[in-house]
Amino acid sequence: MKNKRGGFTLVEVMTVVLLFGLLLLLIFPMRRMLFRVLERAEEQEHAEMVGDAVFRYVTDGLQTGSIRREDIENISLDKFGENDLVPEISIEDAGGYRMFFRVHVSDGERILYERAGNILYPGDAGEAVYTDGNAMRE
Repeated sequence: MKNKRGGFTLVEVMTVVLLFGLLLLLIFPMRRMLFRVLERAEEQEHAEMVGDAVFRYVTDGLQTGSIRREDIENISLDKFGENDLVPEISIEDAGGYRMFFRVHVSDGERILYERAGNILYPGDAGEAVYTDGNAMRE
């Protein structure tokens, strides 16, 4: 007489457990790497938002006259820095009514965001400067 019980043999069960264990060994390191990549992407996105805010603040301030060219190096950027992100402004070239400046946002170790801009800004005597560089009286 043959024993006709349905079920799996010990070898089949051990093979499935072994394959499941190998699959878990592959998944867990990838999961940690995925979380690190997502954290870096979130930090990068936040640095871009801070960098764009600083860039717009300086650009608008120069165009409206609330910030003078001489004061750019002394602007307090403490209100923009959060979560250990440090924004910095550097003037690359300034001449006449045109200025080229660069905004860096770093976390202390590496630069996360960098944006450069060439801007025309008003002169001292209420002049509006247009893109061709000519000043016109208002």
